[in-house]
Order: sequence, then structure tokens, then C-alpha cells
Amino acid sequence: MKTIGIICEYNPFHLGHARHIELSRAAAGGDCAVICAMSGNITQRGELAVFNKHARAEAAVRCGADLVLELPAAVTLASAEHFAHGAVQLLNALGVCDEMSFGSECGDLARLERVAETLTSDECDELTRSALATGLPYAESRQRALNALSPDASLLRSPNNLLAVHYVIALRALNSAITPRTVRREGDISASAVRELLRRNDPSALEYVPAAARPVFDRELAAGRAAIHSHAEVAILSRLRVSSPEAFAQLPDGGDGLAERLARFAPTAATLDELTERVKTKRHAMSRVKRAILCAAIGITAEDAATPPPTARVLAMNGTGRALLREIAHKSELPIVTKPSAAKEHLRLESAATDLFVFGYAEAKDRAGGVEWTTSPVVVPDV
Repeated sequence: MKTIGIICEYNPFHLGHARHIELSRAAAGGDCAVICAMSGNITQRGELAVFNKHARAEAAVRCGADLVLELPAAVTLASAEHFAHGAVQLLNALGVCDEMSFGSECGDLARLERVAETLTSDECDELTRSALATGLPYAESRQRALNALSPDASLLRSPNNLLAVHYVIALRALNSAITPRTVRREGDISASAVRELLRRNDPSALEYVPAAARPVFDRELAAGRAAIHSHAEVAILSRLRVSSPEAFAQLPDGGDGLAERLARFAPTAATLDELTERVKTKRHAMSRVKRAILCAAIGITAEDAATPPPTARVLAMNGTGRALLREIAHKSELPIVTKPSAAKEHLRLESAATDLFVFGYAEAKDRAGGVEWTTSPVVVPDV
């Protein structure tokens, strides 16, 4: 039986995600296991996830996944390039993935691979350096270089194409035996649209969620456990106010003056919106600033970001997933973690991220610290 790896956030899991799993399985022959490497309580946008990681993982397993593992926070809060590399490192290290499936706007693997080849060429690097020297931000410099070299350069202006290209680059850089496969995104409602409906308490949000996942999210909503980023604002700002310039200097992706700007404005900003507006510049995109803010609040350093995923942390599984874990235990380069309290050294940043995340809950009773060490993987019974 083949095993397919999927890198995801599932924030939250919706019908488009279920379609992706279904089509990926069908393309690989039907009888396949699916492993998801999923962002935890913090997302790549530099925000709190709308539901906690165990609930999102449970929803995924109820809707087609077999095993959900956690992407480390230092990977999640990275640029697209480094997010892709760290996530592929995790899947590759398991030793069981035959294929990796990812969504893209174009749905054409050959075109994505051509862009990946051009993007990693010496000529593209040289043109990028030239553009950077004019004061342009890195992303725009890279795009201009690609525009000059590839007829498919416009692909990178779509977010899922951008990640897809970096997944291909990462697989090649790791000399991985995993075969890439892409599924075209066609008219799926976006997770951001579902999140906006949830923030407005619009009951139509769950119309875009598979039936098997609705009880999970209904449960979380009824308990008041839909996290709101603004609820955690004071906790985030307070952590930044007591951070030293030296701590900001150690942030990943803090170059081009970003770390210095955060150190300058964080002590006086009254809101996160004010802070991001004051820090962002032409060279510092909003998403990059938001990721840097959460890295500072959690304590993620450049050294952490450069370290490969240290463990394979289990969030949820079914019977097939449990069988996969036994196989992974014999083949993986990483230790498998099902009891977080036994891996405190490796999960230090995940605990810090979770302790920050729970401040997003509406009720004080749900904001206790230390829940990282007492939360076990969700085991979903086979139907």
C-alpha cells in the first residue's frame, strides 16, 4: 500500500481539503494511506489558528487522513521557501512516504518543475542580487529575475503555486525518493473565507465543512474554543515589551532592518495593528512582520529556524495511522512522540506557542498554561 504525504494547515478543514485528499488517493491508485504534516496552533500567516491543533487534526482524520503529525512552530513561522523545506524534511525523514501531494492553482506539475529549475539556477541568483542592490525586497527581486528568465514566471504570484514550486525545490535539495503530485484547486472556498464567517458567528461557515468534521467544530464552538487573535493581543504585546534588542536581533528572517524596527516600536505600540503598521515597509511585507512578531513572542530564534524538525509529534490517527506509526518507528530518522511530557526538551517552542494560543479563547477557564504536556493524540475509531 502506498503512502501519500500532505503538508497542510487545515485552518479549518473544509470541503476543498477533503476533495484534495480524495483526488490524491484516487490518483495514487485508491488503496493508500495519508499522512498529513500540519501546522500547530500558530499558522504561517503569523496568526493563531481558529481551532486548536488537536481538533483540526481530529477533523482531518475523520475526513480521510490516517495520521496527522505536527509541523514545528519554527517551521510554520517561516517564509514560504523555508516553510516548504522544513515540512518536506519532516515527511522525508519518516521513511515511508511514496508520494507527496499538494494543491496548486495551475495543476500542472511539469510547469511547476520548470519554474523550480529556473528559480534555483545561477542566472536567477545573479539577477536577484542585482535587483536587491536597487533596494527592492527579496520577494520582488526574485520575481523580477524569474520574469526575465521564464514564460511561466507569473505562476509564483499565486500562493499555492508558490508553495508548490518550493516543495519541488525542497524534494530535489534533499535528494528525496518521494514523488511529487499536484492537484488543481478549482473553485474551492478558501479557509480564510470560512474563518471570516466563524469570526462573525455566521452559522453558514459549517456549510463548507464536511459532514464528518462538523461535530468536531460544533463541539469547539459550543465550548467557546474558537481562538480569536485579538484576544491574545495583550499577551503578545506584553512579551514583546520585555524583550531586549539582543533578543530581537536573534529572530529568524529579521534582516534588512526588521529586527531593529521591532525593537524600536514594540515597547510603545498599544495594539498589534499599530505595531505592524509602524514596522512594515516596502522591504518588510505585512505577513513577514506578523511572523516575526509571533517568533519574538514565542522565543523562536534564527538557530531554531535553521534546525531540522527534531521529532515526529503525533496529533491524531486512526487504525491505519497506528499501523503506519509502527512502520515509521522502524524507518524514521526522527523519534516518534505520542507522550509530549516525555519530550519536553524538543517541544519547548510548541509549549510556548500553545501557552500563547490559549489566550485567544473567550473564557478564562480555558486559558490555563501547560496544557501542551497533558494533551494526548486523538485516536479516531475506524468506521
